[in-house]
Amino acid sequence: MQSDDHNDQDRRRFVVGGTAAGLGLGGLGLGGLGLSGSALSAADNAGPGAGPGAGKGNIARQSKTALAEVAMSEHWASKPVDGGAVRLYLRRKRLRRASALSRGTVLFVHGSSVSATPVYDLQIPGRPESSVMDWYARLGYDTWCVDCEGYGRSDKSRPVNADIACGADDLAAASAEISRITGEKKLLLYGSSSGALRAALFAQRHPERV
Repeated sequence: MQSDDHNDQDRRRFVVGGTAAGLGLGGLGLGGLGLSGSALSAADNAGPGAGPGAGKGNIARQSKTALAEVAMSEHWASKPVDGGAVRLYLRRKRLRRASALSRGTVLFVHGSSVSATPVYDLQIPGRPESSVMDWYARLGYDTWCVDCEGYGRSDKSRPVNADIACGADDLAAASAEISRITGEKKLLLYGSSSGALRAALFAQRHPERV
C-alpha cells in the first residue's frame, strides 16, 4: 500500500499535468494544462499564476529591461442562431512589432464564473506578468480570448444557460473569425474550469481546427 505522501505527490503531478484544461491541445500549457517540453522553456512556465518565487529570474530580467510592447485589438464574431445571429466579443493581443519567432495562435476560453478579460488580460500597474495574454504575446504567440454568449461584452439577449454545447458553438464562431482575420487554419486552445469542457467539445466537433 502506498503512503499518503506518495499519493499526494501523484496527485500534484496530475494537477500540473493537465486537469485544469482537460486536454493539452497543440502542446500549449499554462499552470494546470499539460505542457510540451519543446514548446516553452522552464522560465516561460513560471509565468502568470506561478507560485511565489517561481520564475524569479525571468521576472527580474523583465523588470530591468524594457518589455516588448503588446498591441490590443477588438473584434466581433457572429454566431448564427434561430434565424438570427449572436455577437461575440473577441480580444486579440500580440507584439506590436512582428517577431521572427511565431509560436502559433492561441484562443483562451473562460469558465462559468467570469468573462474572459479579467481572467486572461488582467492589468495591474507594475505587474506586467499579471496578464496571461501579454505574457504569451511576448513569447511569440498571437493570443485571443472570447466572451461566450451571456458573458462580458457578448450578447445577452437570449434565455440560455451558457451550457457546454452553447460554449462549443461560440468557439466555432470565434475560430472562424480568427481564421478569417489571421489566415491560420489551426488554433491552440486553453480552457480554464468549464472552459476546458467547451474547448474539448469544440475540438471533438472540429478536429481540423486544432
